[in-house]
Amino acid sequence: MSFISFLSGALPSLEYFKYLPLAASAPTVASVIFLRRKIYLDRRIGVGWAFLVLTIFAAISLATNPNYQTFVDFCIYLSICFFSISAAYSSINIYLVFRVLVIFSLARTLLVIYQHELGGWFSFGQLLIGSNSYFESGIQAFSFGLFCIFFLLRKKYTYVLFCLLFCLLSSKRSVFFGLLVVFLVYVSPEHLKKIIFNRIFFLLLNLLWIGFSFFLVSGYFDQLAIEYMGVSASHLTQGRSTFNAIALEKQNAFNFISFQEGFISAALGDAIHGYHGADKILLHNDILRMYLELGSVGLLMFFFALIPSAKSFSSKRHRDEFFLVLIYINLLLFFDNILLYVHCWYITIIIFRTMPWGRGGNI
Repeated sequence: MSFISFLSGALPSLEYFKYLPLAASAPTVASVIFLRRKIYLDRRIGVGWAFLVLTIFAAISLATNPNYQTFVDFCIYLSICFFSISAAYSSINIYLVFRVLVIFSLARTLLVIYQHELGGWFSFGQLLIGSNSYFESGIQAFSFGLFCIFFLLRKKYTYVLFCLLFCLLSSKRSVFFGLLVVFLVYVSPEHLKKIIFNRIFFLLLNLLWIGFSFFLVSGYFDQLAIEYMGVSASHLTQGRSTFNAIALEKQNAFNFISFQEGFISAALGDAIHGYHGADKILLHNDILRMYLELGSVGLLMFFFALIPSAKSFSSKRHRDEFFLVLIYINLLLFFDNILLYVHCWYITIIIFRTMPWGRGGNI
């Protein structure tokens, strides 16, 4: 049921199919509760726990300040949480999921070629450096990036190359950067992996990223960009520094805890379009967004829920499998709006469930 949501990548008019897993998973969760069985939410996978935290914050935000955007976020988070629970009670063939993704991605690519008459030559360089490629698709790029890591861990290198081709067509530089970092860590020595593959490292990394996000809006960074790159900070970051500045104007920079889920997107829409109720504009920085909307407490709770202790894994191989996927996900949280790309979280859960360590644990 959940993978019909991939249709929205090829046919935007079917966007709301991505919420079908909420309806499909709810009966499973309800039946488990009704039968008084244990609800499986594996601590080593972490995704279900992390989105349970976000669901709770969104629910409180919705109760204190009801609005459409908060309701949408609540539904997204709840669907991912429910999917994580229901996945424990089913066997999902990851190769079938991959084939479904390939079929819909091929259909979307052919549709783009037909619509824009791109049957002839087009620039691969533009795919790498451009931000408005006809083939650009976050759903496609993020999903194939996850499968690229999965097949790398399984040493299926032909599949890796196939996934890289679709990532290239999808024209998402954050995906290329994430895969590059994952590969470098993958081939790094064990003593370096011991430093990287732990919860404290990721917490510090994300706190540093928040600090860097603040630095982006400083006049000093703008001066450096003009002096050394010949362009403004906004141009260099493709408008992200401008979005960050607007977001920081709307919220206290030192935010301990708050319940304002969906607030930043609405505030950006109001500021950019100049009227209340404008279409939402996404921040393209989910780490900063969580900090501003949930506070430092909410952000830390999210990461403590998402990242288990390295000691939870029985072998170095199992540890490596989890943390290499986590590196990729975390980098996408830096540069994009992956919290709202439900398809990517479904695939992450399925990949983890396919791993030898991916079953067991309960609440």
